[in-house]
Amino acid sequence: CIAFTPPAIRPLRAPTRQHAEPDVTATEQAYEALGIAQVLDALGERTATYRGAENFRNLNLANNAEDATRRYDEIRWLLKAERTQDETCLALANHSLATALTANLDALLDACEKATIPEVSDVALAADALRELDALYAWLSRRRLDGAEAAALSSMVAGSALALEDEDAYKARLDCHPIRFALEETDDGTILSGVAFPELGEARARAKRAQQAVESSKRDALDGGLKAAEKEGGFFLHEGRWVVSQRAGAAPPGALVHGASRTGRTQYVEPAPLVAPTNEWRAAEGAVRAEEAAALRACGTVIARHADELRRALEAVGRVDACRARHRFGLDVEGNLPLVDSGDMIQVRDARHAVLALRSNDGGPAPKGNDAALGKDKARCLVVSGANAGGKSVWLKTLGLCAALVRLGAPIPCRGEPTIGVFDPVFADVGDAQSAEGNVSTYVGHLRVAAAAVAEARSSSKLTPLVLLDELGSGTDAAQGAALGRAVLEDLVEHGALVVCTTHARPLKALGLQEDDKRFRAAAMAPGFKCIEGRAGESDALEAARTKADFPPELLERAEVLLGDDERRLATLARDLDKARESAEAAEARANEASKSAREAEARAEERFLAVEAEAKKKAASQALDYEARVAALEKQLQREARRDASSAFGSSK
Repeated sequence: CIAFTPPAIRPLRAPTRQHAEPDVTATEQAYEALGIAQVLDALGERTATYRGAENFRNLNLANNAEDATRRYDEIRWLLKAERTQDETCLALANHSLATALTANLDALLDACEKATIPEVSDVALAADALRELDALYAWLSRRRLDGAEAAALSSMVAGSALALEDEDAYKARLDCHPIRFALEETDDGTILSGVAFPELGEARARAKRAQQAVESSKRDALDGGLKAAEKEGGFFLHEGRWVVSQRAGAAPPGALVHGASRTGRTQYVEPAPLVAPTNEWRAAEGAVRAEEAAALRACGTVIARHADELRRALEAVGRVDACRARHRFGLDVEGNLPLVDSGDMIQVRDARHAVLALRSNDGGPAPKGNDAALGKDKARCLVVSGANAGGKSVWLKTLGLCAALVRLGAPIPCRGEPTIGVFDPVFADVGDAQSAEGNVSTYVGHLRVAAAAVAEARSSSKLTPLVLLDELGSGTDAAQGAALGRAVLEDLVEHGALVVCTTHARPLKALGLQEDDKRFRAAAMAPGFKCIEGRAGESDALEAARTKADFPPELLERAEVLLGDDERRLATLARDLDKARESAEAAEARANEASKSAREAEARAEERFLAVEAEAKKKAASQALDYEARVAALEKQLQREARRDASSAFGSSK
């Protein structure tokens, strides 16, 4: 605790709000300062498709609680859908769609709409995309579900063929015939299918027969047959004609000369018997090329006709993929889905910094988690203090990122179900706001952020502004900085903003400790980066200089002398109180643990006693049953003996 008597508190009015458009630029700058770019990169890396990644290239924020809740309902749908029918993998999960749904497909749709004839590889891309869409439609059709999750799915695929529950209607919407069957695989690679395009198939058949006729004609083209041609080096194609090399002037009658070597001693001769078959073969090959061009043109026309429908389907796939990416992000940061508050509450348990949690998933150290409860009937301003490098700024950023994740619809790195509202706009004064170009000092930069936050709080939207102020009151005269900082906090709270600030200024620490205004709450960063509410932390500047910097001992001794007796006693008293409180809390924890252990031991003893008692009763019952059985057997034996004796006595009397 800090021994400080705050000035008299003037009464503050209840939060007052006027309506205006939120400051979008301020929110973007705040999120940038908090490290949202790294979160967006992580989300983009967890997508399977180009369209899915597009959702995270820019800030795509929920504008209200209903929008944010819908995004979390999308994840809830996915969680249920992946457990349906023992199929635990969304069609996107193995990245099968990544090969087809790329940026190239968007370029193809644009080109076909401009009447550009596609290549065979383009048709293959479109066919792959259609098959992947068919697979995704089949997967979704078995997982429509009901309730809020069904509405979430409908929202993701709205306006696309994937939203149609009737399979025939889906097929009609994305018919695209004959794209799905336009290609076939051969030893030479992928070609247009002669079955899908009969005229092309017939042209290929004619070309094949013509080629066979050419091969047959080669055998009789020269006197002496193929052996004679082989002596001349064999037939080869020259400018589309089958020729053989011969001495200049030795061409047989009727042969055509199609050129000569550089020396002129050798001529390229097409024998007369090959002329007509080659003409027919070349004409047939030309017909094949014409039919291929016609088939590709037809494919381009079909793609262009369905371009808008395909784009809508791809956009739906992107939204489903983005939902899956948010879910995968949550798994990696060990996050939970929040309850989106319609008001302005932040309530989290063991909340961790999202970026540090991502690094931990990649093998880095695990970040420390802390609890917070702000807004509604709790405090509206959390004043965090403590030693330098003690985790104050990290905790401030953690709370800011939790609020940002809600607007992104991503799970929160924390335990249990957090409750977080939608805050808009967000102001964050984190780091150095100095600008040489604008002739703005660090302190003036801080002032401008605070002034913009005050102006926004006084004239804001229906949503609550979230204001994050790091090192409030620093950078100028300590007394004046603290006074202005307190006035800023009071004004922000008075006009309905939710505020988290860190500070070394004692007047601001005291503001959070006062008991007659519950809207302000102090919190201290203890060793181990643990945030303890209801306490103010010591800055421990000299201790930090002693343990974390290489200052000469005599310099530190001089600093302590200059500090003055009152300041030293105050700092010592604060440290002693913190140590005493920590010792008391540790003793209480040990006592609670001992009490818990005693209760558990008592419960185990009671359980053993009941077990022994039950076993004894069971054994006694078993013995009683055995005794009764022996008595019954003895009675039967006595009865038999009595009847036998009676029978013997009756016989003797005769």
